[in-house]
Amino acid sequence: MKKYIYTVLIFLSVFILSACGGGDSSNSPSIPDAEKSAPVVLFDAKKIITDLKGENFTLRLNLMKNVNGNYLIQLDNLDLYVDGCNIDASSLRFDPASIALDGNALSRKDILVSGVFATTCLDAKDKKYVFAADMTMTINGKTEKSKFTASSTDALGGGGNSPSLSGYSFYNATTPLEITQASTHYDVKVQVLLDAHPVEGKTVELTAFPSIYGDVSNYRVTTGSDGYAVFDYSAPAIMPANGSVTELKLGFKDDNNNTITQDILLTFNAVGGGVDTNVSVPVVVISKKNITLTQNSETREMEIQVFDKGTNTPYTTGNVKVSLPDNVLTGTDVGSFTEYIVPVDANGKAIFNYTGPQDIQSLVDAGETAASFAFYHEENSENRGGITVTYDLSSGYIPANYVLTTSSADGKQTMGLQTMKTFTLYLKDDQGTPVDDADITQIDIESKNTLVGKLVDTANGGANVSILTFNGANAVNSKSFPVQTYTLSGLLPIEITVNFNDANGVSKKLTINMNIVVFSGPPTAMSISYAGVEQNSTTAKYIEKFAVTVTDSYNNPVNTKPYVAVGAMVEYAVDGSSGTGTRNTTSPRLWHGLNDTHGNLEG
Repeated sequence: MKKYIYTVLIFLSVFILSACGGGDSSNSPSIPDAEKSAPVVLFDAKKIITDLKGENFTLRLNLMKNVNGNYLIQLDNLDLYVDGCNIDASSLRFDPASIALDGNALSRKDILVSGVFATTCLDAKDKKYVFAADMTMTINGKTEKSKFTASSTDALGGGGNSPSLSGYSFYNATTPLEITQASTHYDVKVQVLLDAHPVEGKTVELTAFPSIYGDVSNYRVTTGSDGYAVFDYSAPAIMPANGSVTELKLGFKDDNNNTITQDILLTFNAVGGGVDTNVSVPVVVISKKNITLTQNSETREMEIQVFDKGTNTPYTTGNVKVSLPDNVLTGTDVGSFTEYIVPVDANGKAIFNYTGPQDIQSLVDAGETAASFAFYHEENSENRGGITVTYDLSSGYIPANYVLTTSSADGKQTMGLQTMKTFTLYLKDDQGTPVDDADITQIDIESKNTLVGKLVDTANGGANVSILTFNGANAVNSKSFPVQTYTLSGLLPIEITVNFNDANGVSKKLTINMNIVVFSGPPTAMSISYAGVEQNSTTAKYIEKFAVTVTDSYNNPVNTKPYVAVGAMVEYAVDGSSGTGTRNTTSPRLWHGLNDTHGNLEG
């Protein structure tokens, strides 16, 4: 691979793409001829992608700067010509419309071209094309303009595999990538295509690599709407010798579990030729950057090595701190550390003791499959090393749901006034298996209406209390608890909470509300009140209404649904002395209605 990069660099030094030349110079003297050789090259010749009709097309160009960072190159008035295919000039679009190559040598930028062919061009993907632009090159206040053209047949290649027209493929990879600054962030990118089109939501993984070549914040990245997976790469604090190279390996598994790969070539050329050995700055180095948890609450050690940037020797003073993922702000369980600030020992090491999340399966179900932690020395917070913790409960996880219920000797949740009744709680899984007593850690029972009734604390002389709490050996399944009612009838809510460990050792909590109906005493008083009158227009009658209220001896409305018999004296009757049975006006009297009315009384 080193031989390859040297060959590419030699080829770049002699390759000339400035086809038309000319143009006027706004300043004198002009730019030296030696610098005019291939100031810009078309690095990767992508194929033109068209729709099924061969009308609409897209093309991504990758341009590379071939002069040092002191030069600013601007390309304007962009144009594209396709051999044998006529483009509708009004449809041609470039994104961006102009491009500035203002980075270091070998830095690259993309241009997305889109348009419509005036006539159908189904084989455009196999056609040669020429990209043209007005080029302005500036250095030290001096500028020179010329016409830039580049042909697809002259491109260097290397920016990713050619896109497959069927299935998945990698494309537009940032390779080679020149690293010129220590402790600096760079984007390592690759585009995932499906049938030559960008695809969103696919996970690309980066294989772990030696920390002497840098680090990334996350080894698993999901593609965006443009199909790009972007890895945040950090150059090492201590740069390798200039001219050093290494390869990063990217991988993606398709729907059939087939793996496609892409190599990213890193070349190290530190600006200034290296580091200042007289400067004493702590930098962190992490050898084990990936940890996989297969159990809940699993404990691991995370070792952070600290070196002196100037001398590359262990840095033995100060503390290392850990930065947590952002999702802890939304309550996500990412695990915990015994200490979040750890002093560096005599060997330049800081050991963090980590305990993983309690319920990994719930995190995975919610889409949280990993957590990334950043470590840094307090004297150099800009330099950070990362450790990614990945969750994998593919083996040993026992799925189960749990149900909390109650019962009593008579099977009813009812009580009378001034009575005591015992209820029992049961905690079982969804298969009906009771949870072991050893897995129950605490039980809390609370009366939510203490005017109606309270709980009886049998361990404290039978005192009436609003809350009962059972811990340790007293927190068991099939736990019984007495309830005492007073002189008020109505609803008595009892809240029951059980804390326990499930079959996977995960801490769980279940809460239910048991509503006890407290009945009133027997009826002892009754009152009748006038409730108004209404007219029945059909029968030309008036209907008088009365309200009947029945209470017990404690003035509770009776809620036991008794029957109430209602009768009235409603008519004149013939005197008993009348022999004919005919009513007359000499001796009338009232009589009592014999057809009594019965009905439920709702307390």
